Amino acid sequence: STCGDLFVIARYLGSGAEVALWHEQGPHANQWLNSSASIPQVVNQSYVIVIRHVHTLGRFRGDVAVDDFSFVDCSPSMPAPRCPSTMFQCLDSTCIDPLAVCDYTVDCGSGYDELDSQCSRIDGRCNFESSLCGYTQLKTNSMDWTVGRGLAAISPTAPQADHTTMTATGHYLYIQADRVHSRNDVAAIATPLMRPPQGACSVSFCYRMYGSELGTLNVSVATGNEPSTAWSRTGNQGDQWQCAKVKINSFVTEDFTVVFSANRGSGVKDAIAVDDVSFSQGC
Repeated sequence: STCGDLFVIARYLGSGAEVALWHEQGPHANQWLNSSASIPQVVNQSYVIVIRHVHTLGRFRGDVAVDDFSFVDCSPSMPAPRCPSTMFQCLDSTCIDPLAVCDYTVDCGSGYDELDSQCSRIDGRCNFESSLCGYTQLKTNSMDWTVGRGLAAISPTAPQADHTTMTATGHYLYIQADRVHSRNDVAAIATPLMRPPQGACSVSFCYRMYGSELGTLNVSVATGNEPSTAWSRTGNQGDQWQCAKVKINSFVTEDFTVVFSANRGSGVKDAIAVDDVSFSQGC
């Protein structure tokens, strides 16, 4: 018997965009299973959660049930009269980690931590909506990163929406496996040159790695020496955007760049995408 496909989807009310947060295909025996999914926060956009079941064509045996939904850390923190000096204070007096400021993820209820007035000054920050922001494709590449968007996606494994706007018109950086390039071909792109960190320094970014035979996405810190790998993921990570934050103080005492490199896997339609790269204010 089969149970078809079960999806958990975030529908953003401002744009109408839908983002698959979780997907599972049955059957999974006669038992209750637990799972969870992260919900990307978009500035000035509310959302609803949609539970969608899709029957397998021509097969209707089996049952699907869901129960016990809960939301964790989805509400703003309780306001504080005054935040400690080590914290960032939102307009509503809630306190957040300063490393969460200008990381393209809303942490203040009003979106105050992501306002252009304070985030546009950050070197290396890029959502790829209008340009590559001074990022440079490495000359050693056997393939290059491409700016794409959901409307132009030619493969079902490519993102159908970006992370910044959660719409099909938003842009992101990606590599798409094809029959032109070979397995283990590498695409690498470097941020503009950054000054030595003046405080707690981290790079944040969102990524999507979807496909059955994906390669590897590496994030490296490069100075005058050989680049040092600070973060890495290999293989299918699911049909949704995920975000990461990597501390880089321990890697640098001089000018540096951050390099995003992806190698092609053995699949012919798999895709690796990156969006919303930013640096903490200590950088």
